[in-house]
Amino acid sequence: MKKPQKERCYLCLKEFDTKVMTDDHAPPKCIYPPGTPDRIYARACGPCNRSFMDDDNEFRNWLSTVASSSKSKKWIFDNKTVSSLKKDKRLLHNIQSRLSVGDVDLGGGEIARLPKCGYPADRTQAMFRRITKCLLTRFYPSYDYSNDAFLIGHMLLEEPQHRFAFWQTIAPLLIDHRGEDVFVFWRGVVDDGAVKNLAGVWVLLFYPDADLKGACFSVIHSHHQLFKTRLVTRGAP
Repeated sequence: MKKPQKERCYLCLKEFDTKVMTDDHAPPKCIYPPGTPDRIYARACGPCNRSFMDDDNEFRNWLSTVASSSKSKKWIFDNKTVSSLKKDKRLLHNIQSRLSVGDVDLGGGEIARLPKCGYPADRTQAMFRRITKCLLTRFYPSYDYSNDAFLIGHMLLEEPQHRFAFWQTIAPLLIDHRGEDVFVFWRGVVDDGAVKNLAGVWVLLFYPDADLKGACFSVIHSHHQLFKTRLVTRGAP
């Protein structure tokens, strides 16, 4: 009698029978218009996958409000976000509670007051740890991230200093994308010559328009003790 085949969940890192494993898309597949090919996923157990269902929908709704002229973003907002908010008053209340208006530096001394929709910091951290682990599983399958600490940053590309940091960061990294104007990402794993796969650097850009404006995040992760110590000192989660 054959032994059941086992697979490891990329989130909890436990092994399960293949029959109970699922494909967990990260970024969530709900951010893509229908028919987008080669969406990225990793194998996850049912409980881990289901635990992100509400977060996936709220993340999509939040992303679809970013300042970008992406056609995919507009399609998602018109066909997914609006309908989900009409059906679920709890989601609508959550978004309304995080709406604000703030000053944004457009460069050249021009300041504009624009609407902003926030997203809870703890859920942002959890979402981008999950996305990064999924990307690592796909592109660097031998990388062991089980002991890594993750530092997530929000890059406001409307502001000149953030845009300068963006171009500096992505310069040495490999670029890839999924969907014409849905998800662009830059990736790289740092190797210091002594410790393989010492750290990873990622820049994740959602719903970019022709000017590369959209929701942009940087992720740095490492299992090096010095990196972890600096995170604790800075108070990062």
